[in-house]
Amino acid sequence: MELSDGAALVLVSLAGGPQHPAAIIEDVAATAGRTLAVGTLYSVLDRLIGLGLVVRAAPQGRRRPYELTAAGRVALTDYLTSMTSTVQVGVRRLAQA
Repeated sequence: MELSDGAALVLVSLAGGPQHPAAIIEDVAATAGRTLAVGTLYSVLDRLIGLGLVVRAAPQGRRRPYELTAAGRVALTDYLTSMTSTVQVGVRRLAQA
């Protein structure tokens, strides 16, 4: 499954456990140095829910956290494995140049 950068960043953030949207935005900024706009985040979350990779968790007061599904963990694992291979090839090629 192909994941957009935004989708991958959200899945990586949720791999640490359920989070509400503001926490996802903060985590993505802290870990990836990227800023996700609120509208972009909700669009990505809607897409991931539609794909069965993310679900809404039980509300925590006014906060509405999201969490990975088992399929989301598999998709993220596959994506990260693929990216690891790509990074390794790129590093080798740069070292040879």
